[in-house]
Amino acid sequence: MRQSILVAAVAAFGCLLSLPADAVPFTDGQVISFSQNTWGADPGAGPPASLVVQHFDDIYPVGLTVGVGNFILFTSGNSGGPVLTFLPTTGPAAALNATLVDPTSSSSGIFGGQVVGLRFNIDFSEAGFTLGSSGVPFGDLVLHDLTGAVAGLNGENLQQFFDVTNIALGGGNAGYAIADLSSLLMQVNAAFEGGFVNNFANDHLALPAVAPISEPPTWIMLIAGIVLFAGTLRAAPGRRLGG
Repeated sequence: MRQSILVAAVAAFGCLLSLPADAVPFTDGQVISFSQNTWGADPGAGPPASLVVQHFDDIYPVGLTVGVGNFILFTSGNSGGPVLTFLPTTGPAAALNATLVDPTSSSSGIFGGQVVGLRFNIDFSEAGFTLGSSGVPFGDLVLHDLTGAVAGLNGENLQQFFDVTNIALGGGNAGYAIADLSSLLMQVNAAFEGGFVNNFANDHLALPAVAPISEPPTWIMLIAGIVLFAGTLRAAPGRRLGG
């Protein structure tokens, strides 16, 4: 009888832990992001391109590198000129086939520009230049409720997502097709375009404090079982362990 109660209690505890938290919908201005097209616009029109001109050398004193294996280096000391010439990029999403320094284009097509755009969204937010009213850096937002080929990214924050795209850009095995990563990048970068929330943001991104909780790890279930088992023994008068 007590064993049945224990099993039921542990199962109930596991279900409780696996229930998703209620992610509160974002409001405009809480988080700010930009697509690669907007990052690569005319700096004379203002942010975000003007922020690149003003702060690229401060944020990237030794240059900006994207890609692992093959990579692109945008050198410092020139106020972000080369990277603004590179953005926005077009063409089929693909991996880099060579290492490049201050290129105007690459074999990666749109994918290279999208990865740079995500890097900018993370770094300029972290530096406070595009930080929204939530005070949470863009890279700390958590992906959730993704389906299909990219469902494995659920629970990852955007910095971790960048790491995956960075491996793929350099030609490594990131575990996901570049076409799928490129489609997700387009939605992530534009999720809070200019501070305005879109449906993707509310459906698939959350502040870390309210991100949906995944299935509880085995060690949590084990601890819960031990605690409940100990409580059962204490509640049974006149019982003792051993023969």
